[in-house]
Amino acid sequence: MSEAEGINPGSIAINLLGLVILSIGLFLVYSSMQVREIGVSGPRIITLIGLVIALIGGTMIIARKS
Repeated sequence: MSEAEGINPGSIAINLLGLVILSIGLFLVYSSMQVREIGVSGPRIITLIGLVIALIGGTMIIARKS
């Protein structure tokens, strides 16, 4: 029993969720690069967190295709 390859609701949902997570991560990276001080934590911490979130979103998009 092989599963039919193509577009199904599950793959669309995973791709959309990955795209949303990727865009949130990239937004965090962009906004942390624009700020000089955030308060208690430095902007480099937020940049790293944003990069990790963006990598998770990108991995969700790429891993679903293979």
